[in-house]
Amino acid sequence: MLESKRAKVRISVVVILVALCIILVFQNTTSVDTHILFWTVSTPRIILLFTAMGIGFAAGVVAGGALARKGKK
Repeated sequence: MLESKRAKVRISVVVILVALCIILVFQNTTSVDTHILFWTVSTPRIILLFTAMGIGFAAGVVAGGALARKGKK
């Protein structure tokens, strides 16, 4: 019985997150110019957001791995 409640909660959380992602995509479809050093890149805002989230996630994984290795020594 407890596992069925957990499954329902997980499904509910996933549905809510998917709905929020869909809303995020539809609200950020306009194109934006991004200046990186000498280049100007024109992309939809949602791609820029996902790229920034991906870079942040990767930085967190690298930092977490470094801290975990430092703690083992």
